[in-house]
Amino acid sequence: MPTGERIHGPYPHRNAWRVVVVTPSGRSTQSCSTREEALALIATLRAKAGARTVEQVISSYVQYLTVKGNRPRSVETTEQRLRALTAGVATLPIQELTARRAGQLYRSYAQGRSPDTHRNTLGQARTWGKWVKRRGWSKVNPWEEVEPFGRRSAGKPQLMPDEARRFAAVALDRAREGDGGALAVLLALCLGLRASEVVGLTRREVNAEGRLLLVTRSKTKAGVRALEVPEVLAPLLWERAQAGSGRVFPRRREWVRDVTRRLCGEAGVPLVCAHALRGLHATLAVEAGVTSHVVAAALGHTGPAVTKRHYMAPLSEERARARKVGGLLVERGIRLEKKFSSD
Repeated sequence: MPTGERIHGPYPHRNAWRVVVVTPSGRSTQSCSTREEALALIATLRAKAGARTVEQVISSYVQYLTVKGNRPRSVETTEQRLRALTAGVATLPIQELTARRAGQLYRSYAQGRSPDTHRNTLGQARTWGKWVKRRGWSKVNPWEEVEPFGRRSAGKPQLMPDEARRFAAVALDRAREGDGGALAVLLALCLGLRASEVVGLTRREVNAEGRLLLVTRSKTKAGVRALEVPEVLAPLLWERAQAGSGRVFPRRREWVRDVTRRLCGEAGVPLVCAHALRGLHATLAVEAGVTSHVVAAALGHTGPAVTKRHYMAPLSEERARARKVGGLLVERGIRLEKKFSSD
């Protein structure tokens, strides 16, 4: 705290509750008859000492991210994760959030969550801790010493090619019947769009009678791109875009996930998440002979490293190379056979 005071408690003592105040000049104890009175006293003492609670500091950080210009959904996600991570110490002064406490909070938060989720949250907490330290509200960043655990998953389970064809056929039938969700899912699959990019599309970004799609708001700068829409989807997209004046799909990104799972059930294929459609797009494109650099650009990545590690199915490049070589050998064999037969 700015005054150098630290307030601890409440601690049960006989038939009362104690509140301990520690200052540079010494230590004092105050007694309350009930726990509620002790908590109220603690809040009053901390307010007088000028202490900022963990909850208040998170609110200030959220305001900072908003003014900075971060995307509203990203700010919302960060706030939700930080509040869930620090739920047990929300009313404590930020100075009392020690490395030991941070480690305990992280281990508790990780229970029942995937490594991707809790490791990402820890990364956000570290960034938040750096910001708090720069503001002078805490002398240390307690999250720096917290060690993450668990292995991240490299990519999401994908549909096999035959399953993808059944899935796409069902989705196209539904889209032609006017199912906007099916059209959204097909755009995610055929163009490699993120769910957030699909629901963020506006009428202004649909051009050339639906044949050209401009992604102007994305997760990264590399995600700003122009994509050619398949001919079978262009008229459906154009008709839907012309029907409104704002967003083409005015929904939250979870909607794309729910529609994807519904269509998986209708097509009789394994359930996959909406993000897996981006991976399926990458895999099918590479196996069709498109280079990983071109696929990376279509997905909005700065380079092929992330695309290969998290999106393309294992050995997809190798299978594409084998088919290409096999096709060349067969083609040349046919040419040689024709030459010898003519001779």
